[in-house]
Amino acid sequence: MEPVRVLQVVGKMDRAGAETLLMNLYRNICRDRVQFDFLTHREGTGDYDQEIMFMGGKVYHLCPMTLKNAWPYWCQLNTFFREHPEYRVIHSHIDAMSTLPLAGAKQAGIPVRIAHSHNTSFPHDRRYPLRLVAQLLLPFQATHYFACSTQSAEFLFPSWIIRSGNFTVLPNAIPLEQFTYSPTNRQRKRNEMGIPEEAFVIGHVGRFCSQKNHEKLVRVFAEIHRRHAGSLLLLAGQGELQEKIVGLCEELKLGNTVRFLGIRSDIEQLMQAFDLFILPSFYEGFPVVGVEAQAADLPCLFSGQIKKDIALTVNVRFLPLRAPDTVWADNALELRRTVRKDRSEELAKQGFDIRRQAKRMEEFYQSVGGG
Repeated sequence: MEPVRVLQVVGKMDRAGAETLLMNLYRNICRDRVQFDFLTHREGTGDYDQEIMFMGGKVYHLCPMTLKNAWPYWCQLNTFFREHPEYRVIHSHIDAMSTLPLAGAKQAGIPVRIAHSHNTSFPHDRRYPLRLVAQLLLPFQATHYFACSTQSAEFLFPSWIIRSGNFTVLPNAIPLEQFTYSPTNRQRKRNEMGIPEEAFVIGHVGRFCSQKNHEKLVRVFAEIHRRHAGSLLLLAGQGELQEKIVGLCEELKLGNTVRFLGIRSDIEQLMQAFDLFILPSFYEGFPVVGVEAQAADLPCLFSGQIKKDIALTVNVRFLPLRAPDTVWADNALELRRTVRKDRSEELAKQGFDIRRQAKRMEEFYQSVGGG
C-alpha cells in the first residue's frame, strides 16, 4: 500500500523553527505510511533539501510570493496542482500567506487543507497590509487549523474558530534525548571550541532579522562583559542583519568575545556548551529553540513579548524589552549559578517528545488522507 503523501508548504527548508519541527516529525514518522513532500517559495537550495530527498521526499520550487509575482505565482500554483493530482493533504506553514496555496489547493479539489500558525504577530513591513487581508480570507480556504500554542491560534484564526475549539495544538516537540544535559558532552564541546572552563557562555540561535532583536542581545552582553570579563557570546544563524550586528560589536569594542557561528547542524551540542540562553525577540509563536534550550536545562532569559507558556522549567525568566540593559545583566549573572540536570521526562510529560507527536500526526494524516 502506498503511503499518504502530504504536501508541506513552507518558505524554504532552512534551519528555522517551523522547518526544524517539520524535520523532527519527518525523521520520526513511519515513512512507509506517511511521506512528506515540500512546496517552497524562495530561490536556492534549503539547508534540509538533501536530507529530505535522501528520505524519499520531493522538494518543489515556486517563484517568490510577492505582489509583482502575483499572477505568475498563481499560474505556477495552478500548473503544479494539475501536474500533481496525487495529493489529498496539503499542510501550510506560512501563516496568513497560507491563504494563497490553500486557495489553489481548494480550486484543484484537494479535500484536506491545513493552515498552521507558528507565530503571535506579523512583522510591520511593507507586506503587513497584504498579510491582514490574507488573514481575513484564510478561514474560507482551510479545512483544518493547527497551531504551536493556543496563543498562536488566537492570533491567526478568527474568534469563531477559537470559541468552537475547532483547532489543534501541536507542541513544538523535539528529540529530547539529543538535548538532555550531559556534563561530559558539555566539556567535550567546549574543549572542541576552545572555550575555557571558567568562561561564562551566553548563547543565542536565530536568524539575523528584526524579529530576533540581536541589537538588544549584544548591548545586554556588553553590560555582562563589563562586569564579567570572562564572558562570551555565541551567535548561531545568519541573515540580512548580520553585517549590522557585526558593526555594533565593533562599535562596542567587544572584539573576539562575540563569535558568529553561522548556520549549524550541531545545535544540540552547542546547547550543552552554553551557560545561559537569551531570546530577546519582539515576538514569537512557541519557539522551538526555547524548547531545545530548556531540554538542555539551560537557564533562559526571554523577552516579555514572548508568551509565558514557553516556560517549561523553573529556570526561565521574562523581562520587558524596555528594561535597562543593566537589569537584564543582573538577571543573567544571577542565573549563572543555576545547577543543570536531566529534564527529559519532565518535558515529555508536557507533550514535547517528538516520537509521541510524530505518531499522533502519522495517525491524523492517515485518517484524513487515506482514501
